[in-house]
Amino acid sequence: MGFEILLFATPGFEELGALKFATRELKFLGEALPIAEKTIINARGESVVRTFVRNEDDLLKIAEDAAGGSLDNFIKEEGKNWWIGEVNGEKLKIEWEPGGHMSTNEGPHVRIQKWKEGAGKKGKGKWSNGEKIFIQGKETLKTSKKK
Repeated sequence: MGFEILLFATPGFEELGALKFATRELKFLGEALPIAEKTIINARGESVVRTFVRNEDDLLKIAEDAAGGSLDNFIKEEGKNWWIGEVNGEKLKIEWEPGGHMSTNEGPHVRIQKWKEGAGKKGKGKWSNGEKIFIQGKETLKTSKKK
């Protein structure tokens, strides 16, 4: 595990204390990835766990594994970086965003959402907020300059 800590620590040692290190099993790809996690307060004021991987290749592996082994198993929404499909009877929506979003200042990420039947307005169902995975050190696109 020490090797994985060094891989994540390179972007900035000051964040190391807030990170928890683990391994994520990719059951459809048959491998394990080192990940790091930290708890943050999101834009809604909720406490959520942010997950980080080492690089874009690992980020894509997370998306592919969530899609049952390949995003090609899912249908891509036209004009968007969203794929929708089903794995083991569960409807999923996967956002594979290697460029990030300037409008929200989010760096490259994968977002995995699950469909919740009957949870939306008038019982129509809705997508969960989902899990977001980022590349360590690239959680945002722009950085604010300290004065």
